[in-house]
Amino acid sequence: MGKEDKAEAKVDSPKLVLNRIGAVLKEKGMSNEDLAGKIKVAPSTVSQYVTNTVQPSPQMFFLIALVTGSDVRELFVSLKDRSPQEKDELMKELLAFTYRSKRTKPKDKNV
Repeated sequence: MGKEDKAEAKVDSPKLVLNRIGAVLKEKGMSNEDLAGKIKVAPSTVSQYVTNTVQPSPQMFFLIALVTGSDVRELFVSLKDRSPQEKDELMKELLAFTYRSKRTKPKDKNV
């Protein structure tokens, strides 16, 4: 397992959509294979990014932005138009995911 693989995070919740890589690829007329070739990863890795099964590292997000000619912010879902209830639910999911994948535990036992 390389350094890049260790920095990527696998998302267990199918409804936890954090990136818009698939949408950006479609907007730019690029395929998963096109992107994979340019960022030097397997097409299956790009597929995992597109389906939000795995999240790229911050460095990989910047590389994808450079390759697609996008602003890196375009690669993330927006929280701007979400209701306070949706934001609270997302925060709970992210906290649960974060602490499931780390050795450190939160101070609050309810996470």
